[in-house]
Amino acid sequence: MKVSKLFFPFTVLFIILLITSACKRDKEHEFPFVPVSFTINIYTDPAFIMLQAQGNSQVISYYDLGYSSLGYGNNGVIIYNAGGGEFYAFDATCPYDLPEINAVELSEISGIAVCPKCKSRYVFPSYGMPTIAGPAVYPMHEYNAYYNQNTGDLTIRN
Repeated sequence: MKVSKLFFPFTVLFIILLITSACKRDKEHEFPFVPVSFTINIYTDPAFIMLQAQGNSQVISYYDLGYSSLGYGNNGVIIYNAGGGEFYAFDATCPYDLPEINAVELSEISGIAVCPKCKSRYVFPSYGMPTIAGPAVYPMHEYNAYYNQNTGDLTIRN
């Protein structure tokens, strides 16, 4: 039996195509882009003074800053003091049912937010990762947080 010279290259190409199509990746989670850029002072502004303590978190809403919007769906931004001059900032929108706009709420347990709709729980010290208690698999959307210990200025932006 004589095998064509074109058989081998076509076989290799077929195998490569078969392997690459079988290794399809799940579509990566995309959080809608919302421009966020603001600065607060945790030393001089009484509204944000509780952020001085390690482990405390606070939802910053557009009412607090007088902006027309803040965060996806105007849900605000959650700031968490991780200690040692490190702060995390998360969009207060639950990433589970996007593009629905469901705001998470701060839990009575420090460093945790809960979505009242899907019951997912997110842990701030773990970079906003969800726990196994709910259906969420993606972490909360994180913004950049820059802290100046000398002045108390905390700048949040993307």
